[in-house]
Amino acid sequence: MSMYWGKNVYVILFFLLIFFFQNYLYCDNQNDNEDNRYIINKVYQEENLKEIAFPLGGFGAGQIYIRGNGKLSPWEITNNFNSNANVSDAFFSIYTEDGEQTKACILQSNPGLPADGINKINFIGEFPFAKLIFGDFSPNLDLSMECFSPFIPLDEKNSSLPVIFFTFTLKNNGTKNIKGSLAGTIPNIIGWDGYGELLSATYTKGGKQIYAIHHPELGYNFNTTQKEIDTTSIDMGITSTGKEEFKEDIQLYTNLYDCAQPLRFLRGVHINYQENINPSDDQNTSNPCVYWLGPSDKVLSSDTIKKLNERIQDGAHLIVSGDTNSVFDWLVAINRAKKNLKKTHIFDNFESGTYNLWTITGDAFGDKPADGTFPSQTDIVGYEGKYFINSYNGDDKKTGTAISKEFTIQHSFIHFRIGGGNKPENSYIALIVDGRKILSSTGSNSETLKKVIWNVSEYIGKKAHIEIVDNASDGWGHILIDEIIFTNDYPIDKNSYKTLQTWLPVASKKGNWVNNKYQVKLGESFPNLKDFLLDINNIYKTTPNISIKQSEVLLKTDTGIPLIIKKKIGKGSVVWCNGKITDWISSEYKRAWIASLIGLITNVPYTYNKGLDSLHPLWGNMVFSLKTSGKNEPQTCSQWSDFNYFWQCFSKNGNLPQSESTEPSDPGYTWNGTIAYPFELSPGEKEVITFVLSWYFPNRTRGNQYYWTLPLLRYDYRLGNYYNNYFKNAMEITNYCIDNFSYLLSRTSQFHKDFFSSTLSPVLLEAISANIATLHTPIYIYLEDGTVGGFEGTDNCCPMNCTHVYNYAQVLPFLFPKLEQRIRYQELFYMVDKQEFYIPHRFIVPPSEPQLKNEIGGPQHHALDGELGTLLKLYREYKISSDKKWLEPIWNNAIKVFQHILEKHDPTGEGIIRGEQPNTYDTHIYGSNTFIGTLYLATLKAMEIMLKELGSPDPNLISECQKRYESGMKKYMETCWNGEYFINVFDAPDVGPEVYNQTNCYGPGCHSDQLLGQWWAHILGLGYLFPEPYIKTTLDSIYKNNWRKNFYDHVQVPRRFAEDDEPGLLICSWPKGGRPESPILYCDEIWTGMEYEVAGLCIFEKDWDKAIEIVTGARSRYQGNRKNPWSEIECGGHYARAMSAYSMLIAGSGFNFDNGKVKITPRVRENPSSFFFSTGTSWGMFEFNSSPRKTTITIAPHYGKLELSKISLPAEKLRFNQMSMSLVKGDRYIPITEKIGIIQQDEQYKTNLITILLRQPIIILENEKVIIDIRW
Repeated sequence: MSMYWGKNVYVILFFLLIFFFQNYLYCDNQNDNEDNRYIINKVYQEENLKEIAFPLGGFGAGQIYIRGNGKLSPWEITNNFNSNANVSDAFFSIYTEDGEQTKACILQSNPGLPADGINKINFIGEFPFAKLIFGDFSPNLDLSMECFSPFIPLDEKNSSLPVIFFTFTLKNNGTKNIKGSLAGTIPNIIGWDGYGELLSATYTKGGKQIYAIHHPELGYNFNTTQKEIDTTSIDMGITSTGKEEFKEDIQLYTNLYDCAQPLRFLRGVHINYQENINPSDDQNTSNPCVYWLGPSDKVLSSDTIKKLNERIQDGAHLIVSGDTNSVFDWLVAINRAKKNLKKTHIFDNFESGTYNLWTITGDAFGDKPADGTFPSQTDIVGYEGKYFINSYNGDDKKTGTAISKEFTIQHSFIHFRIGGGNKPENSYIALIVDGRKILSSTGSNSETLKKVIWNVSEYIGKKAHIEIVDNASDGWGHILIDEIIFTNDYPIDKNSYKTLQTWLPVASKKGNWVNNKYQVKLGESFPNLKDFLLDINNIYKTTPNISIKQSEVLLKTDTGIPLIIKKKIGKGSVVWCNGKITDWISSEYKRAWIASLIGLITNVPYTYNKGLDSLHPLWGNMVFSLKTSGKNEPQTCSQWSDFNYFWQCFSKNGNLPQSESTEPSDPGYTWNGTIAYPFELSPGEKEVITFVLSWYFPNRTRGNQYYWTLPLLRYDYRLGNYYNNYFKNAMEITNYCIDNFSYLLSRTSQFHKDFFSSTLSPVLLEAISANIATLHTPIYIYLEDGTVGGFEGTDNCCPMNCTHVYNYAQVLPFLFPKLEQRIRYQELFYMVDKQEFYIPHRFIVPPSEPQLKNEIGGPQHHALDGELGTLLKLYREYKISSDKKWLEPIWNNAIKVFQHILEKHDPTGEGIIRGEQPNTYDTHIYGSNTFIGTLYLATLKAMEIMLKELGSPDPNLISECQKRYESGMKKYMETCWNGEYFINVFDAPDVGPEVYNQTNCYGPGCHSDQLLGQWWAHILGLGYLFPEPYIKTTLDSIYKNNWRKNFYDHVQVPRRFAEDDEPGLLICSWPKGGRPESPILYCDEIWTGMEYEVAGLCIFEKDWDKAIEIVTGARSRYQGNRKNPWSEIECGGHYARAMSAYSMLIAGSGFNFDNGKVKITPRVRENPSSFFFSTGTSWGMFEFNSSPRKTTITIAPHYGKLELSKISLPAEKLRFNQMSMSLVKGDRYIPITEKIGIIQQDEQYKTNLITILLRQPIIILENEKVIIDIRW
């Protein structure tokens, strides 16, 4: 059954969606009746396989995903963050023969390789397990694959293993024997940094066409076969002839990506890569310094030229390379422009307020130029006059083009200003000559318009037109343009012009660019590459054997045309490279070529070596293994690269070819390794085969991905991975995992069984599980020193440990509390400012490095909601943990952070915050509001408890918490309550009215996050922050005003997370009017993290219908046909905020653990009920059955040990007749007699509880249980 739902289902019959989820999607799969692991057993198929990508790999250990089509993709195991890291030559394949026919295929649909694939796959995913059922390979062979990586709550080591198990089950359902071979193939990817793709294609190698993977950073890879009694392995590594390095440190400043990227890991080079090179006083000049200027359409200013010349005079070296748009090309154009007498012509500055010179299509550009910023758009700066082009036009969704009238190019330069999105393919300005796009520019994801100059001197006399294109409809899908000017003026002064002439005297010589081809052999000047041939084209052809004073020709063609000229200037030099020097050599030797040139110019020795040494950031190893019972002898082909060679052999008879070579792979290439298991199944026979893939990339190194302000391509600090503490290579990991396979599988299975056996609606379990899976994705890093880091989302989105986004994430603390304790330690020991005791909301790794101050980004100042959340999280970890030693080093700092909040944000002591409140909406809210206010009230209650129990340096602080809470509760109700919900009141002190209208406030709106602190209070068992009716009424209002069945009449800006025919919860609405002109950022979006927060609140209030409808709607957007069910999106995939989903389990189970005291008050409608639970030392299941006459509860840890001193349960009546309690060990029932039971009112929720007080705490070990029977 396909799970595709058309538009009409959403619009007309939305109420059927819940029924559909409950009764159809969650059905038994008749083809899987042999394996009872899968409890929900939801089957994805056909269109709903399209976006599926299920994460595999341990916590912080790197991931490979199994997709709905059977592909292993992306690969994020080399310490990379790239959701497009696709690898083609990783696949499983099968060959069969049954006496009548033979068949071979890759176990993928549309494999992307020249071989047959599978036409039908059914996919079942219940984290940590995924199962693929291959449905149409053979009518008589049942074939399935289950894959998982160990996931055992509380077991950090075994849940962070870099390993994946792939278990195949084959069963003969026919009447004849089936023979065949099942093979697994994995490529050796060592040397690849994990950015870009590794896809096979046709290449010519040694005069022969092959279909293989090629990548410039591969090469010198080797694979070897190792066999044990029950395991066959291919060990994958890389050779090394020594360290590749400069003997002295070199500072390299460049705007040329093609120069910086190949050198980024080379020892001795400190890369400073940026769009505009601008020498500054703080640049390091103690080491040899090289400035390398590549082509750019940005202006090289007079100030930059002057500073560069000063550096050169003092001993720096400048390399100028490139053809079009290179500094040399600009100088040639300036020289020509000086002879052009045409006056400057303003083509269009849009000050007419019309599009008289343009033909407009679409709706992005409107009917006239914009006269400023549109509502919900960030302020625009950098335009001149009143009018300019702004294709935002209300939102990023609109598209269109603006095509100018044709003109004849008569000037050397075209100047213009540009801003908006960085989307060179979809949002750009282009010059069209003879029907071809000659030049184009795009924005830089900024609303600041920057000046750009096009050099069009070589097109003078040609007809042309300009196209401004906006074909983007996602975030930053707009373009800003102003002041298009045709001119012969280049904006540098006379002195700078003379400096350029001094640097590059060839530019004044007669010559022109030619596209002739030359081959030049490198000689003694380049000893590392001696006798290498350079392939050169498109050079500036000038007088052969040209002579220039104080200059040395380092390389020239056979005909004497200079290719590299070094001119001495002061203590330094300028080196001119005639064309795109980085393209002159094959890509796999580019690093050595660039480094050799730098070494020659600076006289710093450079040592070239093959392969990677063990300290290189990309060094590592992999092991691919087959675990069998020994029934049949596996085959191996450890080194092959040509897919056609492999498939020709395997598809013929199921045998593997001989290895292509016993030597390491050639530069640019790698080896694939294949293990095949021959099988023969008689009718009814079944066989299980397990493949294991492990990896070891120990040298995680800090780069720009970990730290916003670190320059791109600079890698400056080895971080390492946590698994380094236990293993020295991938073979050790494999051996460990195979030796402990029974434990790893059984414990992972037990967690899966316990969780999915919880008494929650399947759609809720699906939502929670999908976000538990986030722990096994690349948003987390787990470093060698134990540091835990988290991005907001995939592809290194918004580093690191963002306190305000992780306010919503409840998975890690309840499943791996020690890891969350480590994060609290990092926040309150390292991140906290030691003078003012605020907490910057982003973390710098390693923690020993200087942390951020008060200028951060997203929002600009330290986030108040994140600081309040840190203290609430601290209380959560305090309740969960049994050992309080981890708190000792940070408790005093926590108190100081709390005091900082009181003094800065509530200086009058009223319990209400009115001033600037930086927050998770990447903005600073002003005025009274309960989004921040409830967090503050919850923090006051939590800190009061901790101060009482852990001690306070100031006894008055406890009473201050009480006083401010009581006052604040009343004042928020008096100030913000409008009878239906809480609003944002504009009452910030010393703030003008204009401040409330800068994308930061929501005024009288109904905001879905207005009860965030109440959500926290329920999770922590703190009770109601406002009287219960206020909470219930507010929740009703949020649902009534913000829940939508579709979005046909709503524009989602600035980002779009739901299609028009999909349901969702708006962040904010204005049912009573009064929407600010520029309301709080993101108010028109839909976030699953907030949907789950609101659903969790509904469950806490026992409003199950609303909760299930919201979650069903949210999950309907993630059903594989449009979005990946295991990756919920906000700023990136696997977005951390969506881990708020776990609160629904907490709410439904009613399990609240507090230092040995447990309160269990299930809120589900079902009776009896059972739930997964976890504490700091144990996890397992409890079963609860209650009636007016009897209550029975069974608590059974399945991992660790559970220590209890007090147990509270709902009281059915005000007195009980009998109570018994037994500890069950196997068949033995041990009565617990030293206890008392009392009926009392719950202090937080004012409901009646029966509390069992134990004279001595009891310890329940795994596989034991305690049973309590109460007769009413």
